[in-house]
Amino acid sequence: MKRSVPLLLILILISACSSLNNQEYKTETMFQPFQPPISYNNAKEQALKILNQMTIDEKISLIGGHNVFFTKGFEKFNVPAMYLSDATQGVNIRSHLDDQLEKSVAFPSPIALASTWNKELAGNYAKSIGEECRAGEIAVLLGPGMNIYRVAQNGRNFEYFGEDPYLAARMIENYVVGMQNTGTMATLKHFVANNTDYKRRTSNSVVDKRTLHEIYLPAFEAGVDAGAMAVMTSYNLVNGEYTGQNKDVITGTSSNSLIHKTFYFPMIEII
Repeated sequence: MKRSVPLLLILILISACSSLNNQEYKTETMFQPFQPPISYNNAKEQALKILNQMTIDEKISLIGGHNVFFTKGFEKFNVPAMYLSDATQGVNIRSHLDDQLEKSVAFPSPIALASTWNKELAGNYAKSIGEECRAGEIAVLLGPGMNIYRVAQNGRNFEYFGEDPYLAARMIENYVVGMQNTGTMATLKHFVANNTDYKRRTSNSVVDKRTLHEIYLPAFEAGVDAGAMAVMTSYNLVNGEYTGQNKDVITGTSSNSLIHKTFYFPMIEII
């Protein structure tokens, strides 16, 4: 009888912990993707109306950008110039540009954020950065960065969300919603397989389809599904072709597609 008492207490403790875990699971709120203020169809319709009024030169100026970190604005079409600023862990103040924030918060690195396993914190983290973006009239944040920590020579690994595709995906989707709920566009980068910063403009990432799907794409897919409004292609080549001109990487619609899924990106930034 005396021996059965400790066993009984252990069983009661296990049962209580199990009940608590079940209660926490049941009360966890379901993830809600970002909802834009107007539908993509309406936005596309308005954009096409403006494009139909533009000259060829005006359209080309939209592709090239303006003053390094701005898109070209057109007052006659009521289209403002948009400021794009880095990056994932806070606003980069560019001293050579006018009307910059006097200072910004240097948040803990995203790899430290990922180590918390706290999805809600990722949303609040991004919301805080988004509020600074609005204060600085920044329309597009060039982040979050989410390249998987696979190669130690990638000197920007601290800017990303670690080596686990599932964890990175859950953090990224909350980051996107937290950022865009402030009115600032999030930019998923660097798409895809930007595994090194050493000679990144000439490096070639040779990756098979299964590895892409299981390791490199989950965080990007989660960001797109969460409603991210921009994606930045990477600087490197993927399987012998630069990502910025790689149809398989950008659209995934060709017969030998690397992605096997058509992602619709409202804005794709190629730099």
